[in-house]
Amino acid sequence: MGSIIVAVAPDYWTLVAAAICAAISARIVAWRPQPGQQYKLGHSLLAWLMAAASGGYSLSVGLSVLYLRAVAPVSPMLVFILLVVMAQVYRARGNVASFIRVNWG
Repeated sequence: MGSIIVAVAPDYWTLVAAAICAAISARIVAWRPQPGQQYKLGHSLLAWLMAAASGGYSLSVGLSVLYLRAVAPVSPMLVFILLVVMAQVYRARGNVASFIRVNWG
């Protein structure tokens, strides 16, 4: 008897979330400091965590297709939140310190 292999593909919202996370990670990794900008350890660690987490998620979704593993579906509302975060990261040109800065004035 032969065995039946069922391909497990992530839903479209999960694929969109993975693409957005890849874009966030790529933009943070591609950031280069401008002359006169100061190094801040806390912001650098946060940038590293954001790049690693978003890149890791996109890799896990991409590799799940290769290994025929199921991926948890993503809510459309979460995709919208990721889209807003991506827009803010790109607006800050990948500078996490600028991204998290709050101007109360």
